[in-house]
Amino acid sequence: MYLVQNNLFYLNSRGIHEINSEDLININDEDLINQTRSAYLIIFGGIGFAGNNSTYNANLGLYRNTINREQEIEETNKFYSLYQKVKRCLTGQNVVVLTHMPIEDWAQPNENLADFIYINGHTHKNTFDNDKKIYSNNQIGYKNKKISLKYVSFPKTYSWFHNYNDGIFEINRLDYILFNQGLNINIEFNYDFDKLYMIKRNNYYIFFLEKNNKLNVLEGGKKIKIKEQNLNYYYERIFEYGNIINSSLREFNALLKLISNEVKKIGGYGTIHGTIVNIDFYNHIYINPKDMTFTFYYATDTINKYVYSNYISLLKNKAPELYNNYLKLIGQKSCDTSLILYNSLELSNKRVYVPETDMYTYSRYIKNLQYLTSCNVIRVWNDTILMKSQKNKEKIISQNISDNLITLKDS
Repeated sequence: MYLVQNNLFYLNSRGIHEINSEDLININDEDLINQTRSAYLIIFGGIGFAGNNSTYNANLGLYRNTINREQEIEETNKFYSLYQKVKRCLTGQNVVVLTHMPIEDWAQPNENLADFIYINGHTHKNTFDNDKKIYSNNQIGYKNKKISLKYVSFPKTYSWFHNYNDGIFEINRLDYILFNQGLNINIEFNYDFDKLYMIKRNNYYIFFLEKNNKLNVLEGGKKIKIKEQNLNYYYERIFEYGNIINSSLREFNALLKLISNEVKKIGGYGTIHGTIVNIDFYNHIYINPKDMTFTFYYATDTINKYVYSNYISLLKNKAPELYNNYLKLIGQKSCDTSLILYNSLELSNKRVYVPETDMYTYSRYIKNLQYLTSCNVIRVWNDTILMKSQKNKEKIISQNISDNLITLKDS
């Protein structure tokens, strides 16, 4: 158990680490950034104190006889100064500011908050603000209260370049590998190169490899040829490009998530790979990004695939345990057709052998685009997307996916 009082804890793959109050006061910004660079969770906090509260403060006996009003203000300023350092250095990281007092008691009025999560107690009034990520909604009170624990979940990821401003940067091999590791992206990057570049703008990233004065965009550990060789060209357009893809895939990604959740409800995997949701190791659902139709299939490999007429027939024939769970689910729902995967209860043993691999080509393409929607990393650059008129931007991914695939595959 750890006491949080004007100190900082950070968690990375090597465990839990503390920067105590004295060290946090004395550490310079650069060292604090570097020391916590691979942290997937950072906790900073303390009492906070109520130096900015003109009513409920030490004069009211808030601390009994422990400290007076002058000392309270001094302690508030001490905590606030440390908070400013954390805010200055660690914005962009997964940070929880955990205090006893609410923010308004120790921070400046109308201050712009960092993109942290703020949790406090003290007031005995449960409130929360999802927009500002301020939570004081699990306060127990003094007595006769049932205790229940709430939680905030974080992905075990970190942003290796979170402290970089917008710009074009030359980086090294280790930086690139650690950036991907921080996002749980597994890559093998063995290319020989002259220079590596990163472009960062509005929290979008894109990486380039230069060899013999020739630029290639990096698709993870793979280099892809590009026509335009001027890095400024990409810097000027990356924000627009990223926004187009984000908006174009929003509906499709939401559909994938709904399907994944329904698969998980019956005990299936529910993992998403591009346009495919895995039911289990052999059974899958392919969602066509062009028309949002579903294909339910059993596959032993990428060639040998058998398509069934509907979801329930696939489960009945190839996943009987999940089939029984599905019957229970639709029974609870009274055959509620609002379920995404409820399309028919007509059972069929008929299956069609489909050796073609087009669906995997589509899926790989969409998966590379999804690195942008999930991690803000651009791994596919296709100028066709930018060349389309503003009117068609929302539809560009689905309408022109085939043409884009041909271009990318040939490159």
